[in-house]
Amino acid sequence: MAVNFTQPDFQQLVRIVQRQPAFTSEVQRRNLVTLAFGIGGRAEIILAQLDLSGNPMNAAITLVNFLLQYGQVERGVAALGVLIDQLLANMGLGDDADFLADVIARYKLVDKPSITLLAIPSAPAPVADSGDKYVFISYARPERAIAEQVEAYLKSAGFRTFRDTADIRTGDLWDMRIEKALGETTHMVLLLSSASMPYRKEVYREWFYFDQQGKPLLPLYLQDCTLHSRLTAINYIDARKDLTAAFQHLITELIKW
Repeated sequence: MAVNFTQPDFQQLVRIVQRQPAFTSEVQRRNLVTLAFGIGGRAEIILAQLDLSGNPMNAAITLVNFLLQYGQVERGVAALGVLIDQLLANMGLGDDADFLADVIARYKLVDKPSITLLAIPSAPAPVADSGDKYVFISYARPERAIAEQVEAYLKSAGFRTFRDTADIRTGDLWDMRIEKALGETTHMVLLLSSASMPYRKEVYREWFYFDQQGKPLLPLYLQDCTLHSRLTAINYIDARKDLTAAFQHLITELIKW
């Protein structure tokens, strides 16, 4: 089923797409589609029907028009929503990101069931020596509300935390700030959900770095999802039925490490 955009929204989306550094050449445009839709399979089907040569503006119009007509790639997920999600993964805060997030919500481009919190955990008592541990919170954008609760809970216990939108200031270079935080933080809490697993680009980059460095990685399982094969070997904290107990368990594990 096609998505019916208003003309102003269509024009704004095209402007944002054609301004992306990853949209400069035809090769980069094809790579963007491959990153969004996966190597092989659907990406190849889409690319076989598209001519992404020429100037960035015309190529952006071609791509957006095609995805608008394509409809859903799976139940509750429009093809255009997949592209926009990939664009959001490559940009920081700002007007463009706000517009893209608003478009996803208004047109219900990604309309999967959200994670329902069973209970809001009360603030824990401060933990001795928790300030020595600096915790990176890794999550996909749809789980931002839960990531904020994890952040607040850990801060109440006395832990230092890094969460992208809370700790990256306007004007900071997004990738460089993330890179710096990955190097400085001592622990990672990884939120597992259908939005982040198994190959969400920015989330993968973050936990894979921690895994390769041998730093403590604490997965918090929020929603049934397909885990990356490497994560199946790491014990996770199950938060699907009892969020309060899971948060308490998370504190216990952080203290151990």
